[in-house]
Amino acid sequence: MKFDFFIHIVFEAFVNKLMKTQLEEANKRLSKTRLLLLCGDIEVDDYSTIKAESEERINRLEAKLSALGTNTTNIEFLWDKAISSISNLNVLYKKEL
Repeated sequence: MKFDFFIHIVFEAFVNKLMKTQLEEANKRLSKTRLLLLCGDIEVDDYSTIKAESEERINRLEAKLSALGTNTTNIEFLWDKAISSISNLNVLYKKEL
């Protein structure tokens, strides 16, 4: 379909935003865990477990974001194409009929 590229761009932007949000949350969790350890509210073993889990999640998300960034080729060209197609929607619709 002619608008597959537009759908792809929107989906990719959504996934990118979602992963960045999850990355921020994982970093916040790790920071909170450090504070709990410093305050003596959690034990070193618990901190180590949470830290390992958080770092694993952070590494996975960073790798996915990096891979997503390399798959995005000339996104401005795709945006221009999408906007142009939407601007000419009536012409494209008539061609389909």
